[in-house]
Amino acid sequence: MIAMPMPTLSDQELVETRRDYAAAALALYREGGVRAVTMRAVADRLSVSHTLVYRYFSSKSGLLASARALCFDALRGTIRDAVTATRGNAEAKLVALIQADVAWTLSNLADYRLMFMVEHDPVATAPDFDAARQRLGETCIEVISAYLAEAGRDDDPAMLCNLGWAGIHGVVMLEDAGHLTGEASAECMLQPMLQSVYRMKIPLKPVFARGSAASGQDISKNQSTDNKAARATPARTGQAKATKANGAATGRRKQDGPKAQGAPPSRRGISGRRRSAADL
Repeated sequence: MIAMPMPTLSDQELVETRRDYAAAALALYREGGVRAVTMRAVADRLSVSHTLVYRYFSSKSGLLASARALCFDALRGTIRDAVTATRGNAEAKLVALIQADVAWTLSNLADYRLMFMVEHDPVATAPDFDAARQRLGETCIEVISAYLAEAGRDDDPAMLCNLGWAGIHGVVMLEDAGHLTGEASAECMLQPMLQSVYRMKIPLKPVFARGSAASGQDISKNQSTDNKAARATPARTGQAKATKANGAATGRRKQDGPKAQGAPPSRRGISGRRRSAADL
């Protein structure tokens, strides 16, 4: 039997096809972590031959790199939408950028871990990943540059962008791993830190509400199991308190009341639990 030649794809069709494969890989990652992403699993998800995956990606590392690119584009889209929707001066738009960045990060931790994971092949060719990362940086620097010009400051916008990014990344990753000391949380630390870095007059919100930066892109619609658990925690906590209050004796309520009222949240990271090797 003579094998039929593969159809030739246009440049746009090639981009869209690679994006479909990357989206399938990202969905698998959200369901089972990096181990769940294999060339065969992606093929099964798309109902194609597993050999066809190798036509567009030479390795799993390249496939994951393109999945990471989708996450960078999702974050950029969220930031861009927030800045565009903000009326006011350049400083107001910078505030919108920062708060959209932080809110998206806290609401999409699984994707954020994938974006910055270190367990990948550094030599894997991923032009779409490099381009997506550059687009995000350019979007942020454009807003920061406008703010500096308006404020009459000659600071390097790229340096300020990197400082802010490093601060957000460091605080979020420390809390996610459960390594913040005392009762500190990412939400309470980011506000004064970013205010100091950018020296803005407009105050940032004391608490960055999770889930407030919903992206209009399909990439951010699927939430990870960690994020669902984090959102469900307040409801479960409230039910537990109500059951305890209704069923406990008066003396027991007096003894346990202060703890229920003032107990600090568990420091198991933003996701509500400590990370394990299976998360990577």
